[in-house]
Amino acid sequence: MACPAHRDGPRGAGLFSILLWLWTANAWRLWHSGAAPPWARRQGLLWLALLGMYLPCAMFQDASLIPMVNMLLFFVAGVTMGLARQAWPEVAEVRPPP
Repeated sequence: MACPAHRDGPRGAGLFSILLWLWTANAWRLWHSGAAPPWARRQGLLWLALLGMYLPCAMFQDASLIPMVNMLLFFVAGVTMGLARQAWPEVAEVRPPP
């Protein structure tokens, strides 16, 4: 009988792939947004460049380097997603009712 943890590997990889895809889609929209200021747009480009460097590193490098690379990846993703609402000013201005 297989260990239950072995079934979680493909699920986790799939969820992480979806998360990377969503982050990349938001960064792409931020980069191509006309409403965002240039410095925010460059943050979207930074994410796209970082992902281009991350994918080969994550696939072909020694596993001991991955925690440092993941820390950089999650930091830049957080900053990029924080700025992503600059691309959609109509969403940023919607306030919940009191």
